[in-house]
Parts: sequence; structure tokens; C-alpha cells
Amino acid sequence: MGEFIIGAGVLDDVIEVFLVALVSVWIGEKSGDVGGGIIGLIMGVMAFILLAWLSYRWLIVLLSRWLPRRPRNLMLLSMIILFGFGGLSEYTGLGMVVGAITAGVLMCPAFSSMGEVGKQVTQTIQSLSYGFLGLFFFFWVGLNADLEGLFREPALAILLYLAGTVGKLAGVFLMVPMKKISVHEAWTIGIGLDARLTTEIIVAQLLFDAKLIDGHLFTALVSAASFTAVTVPLLFSLLIRRWGDELRVPQGEPQPKEHSHD
Repeated sequence: MGEFIIGAGVLDDVIEVFLVALVSVWIGEKSGDVGGGIIGLIMGVMAFILLAWLSYRWLIVLLSRWLPRRPRNLMLLSMIILFGFGGLSEYTGLGMVVGAITAGVLMCPAFSSMGEVGKQVTQTIQSLSYGFLGLFFFFWVGLNADLEGLFREPALAILLYLAGTVGKLAGVFLMVPMKKISVHEAWTIGIGLDARLTTEIIVAQLLFDAKLIDGHLFTALVSAASFTAVTVPLLFSLLIRRWGDELRVPQGEPQPKEHSHD
């Protein structure tokens, strides 16, 4: 069961990354930030991809070998690559989100090659991202949310929540007639995959800042995503406690039987 959740979760994350990139490009095109229209956007994308490939193949590898193996040097290189590709992607109309994701992908081999130093810097970046900068982002999201409007008209938020939840449960339950998983496993996997927060809120915030969606829709999207972040851990824990023994048995093997003692 864990393989299903991890595999589907990774695929979901990959699709969400492409969605963020697509929305970022769309916003750049709608706002007119791309010089030269479609031709300018295509040329900018080609130049961005070429520079990213050259950096991945040679530039970052050479710099990581040349720099002394110290955490501050790797952190400095990471900041240079991050702001460099973030600024370039924003200039070409791809959006800073695409540049930030690309910078992370490009720096991954450098972090791996530096061993313990790479692990230390990775932990530092994670602490800054989730423990410090993430708080400001969600605070910013909260400032833009309209709770009064949500309480007056909650139907849209409820429908968005049900659409995501029912859609994932329906997709998982398709494997039950195929004898891939049991009904209890389908419920547990579907609930486990229903968690959605960061990426959906990023997309909503990008669209709201670009004035492509209104405050009512933005609040509904944020509310639906936030509700799953609260309810999924609770429901998942309850299901594991109730069906834990059954879920630990691989599909196809006989269920454990209780032996009575006279």
C-alpha cells in the first residue's frame, strides 16, 4: 500500500510542478511581460533551456569542484544560481517559479557530490524554507483571503473540496475490480492521496496576484486545500488504527486468523 501512495504522490507532484510552470508562463503572456509576443516567448524559452543545459553539464560541475568544500561556499553558489535563473526566467516570461525549480534541479548533483557538506546545506535550506520563509508566504495568503465572503457563500469551496476528494477516491477505487487492492486499502490510499496544500495555494496565489481570478474563487481554493491539510492526517490515522492489521498483509496473502485458547 505504501508503494501506491508514494508512487502516486510523486506523479502528482510532477504534474503539479508542470502546472505551476504552465500557469507562470500563461500569466507572463497575459500580462504582456514577454517582448515580441509568442516568438519572443519561444526564443526566451530556448535560450533558458540552453543555458540551463550548459550549466547542468559543465558550469555548476566545474564551480562545485573548484570551490572549497565548505557549507557557506555551497550556500553562496546556490543563491547565485537561484537568483540568476529566477531573474532570467522572469525576464523571458517564464516566471520566477520556473527559475526557482530549475535552479534546484541544477544544484542537485552539486549537493550530492559534496557529501556531508551537501546534507548540511540541504537541512539549512529546508529549515529556512519551511520554518521561516514559508510562514511569511502563508501569512501573505491569509491576508488575501476573504473569510466573510466564504461564510456567506461556502458552496464553491465545498464543491471544490468534493471534486478533488471524490476524484481521487474514484481513481483509486478503479483498482478494486482489477484485484490490485482491497476496498479497505482503496479507502486508505484515497484518503492518503487527498492531502493538498502548498502547490494548489501557490497556483491560486499566482492567479490572484495577476488578477486572473477574483477573491471569492481564491478564498474557495485556499479553503478547500487547507481543509484537506487538517482532515487527511486525522482520517488517515483513524483508518490505519482500524484496519492496520489487514493493511500490513500483502494483497493476495491470507488474512491472519485469531486462535482461540480453551
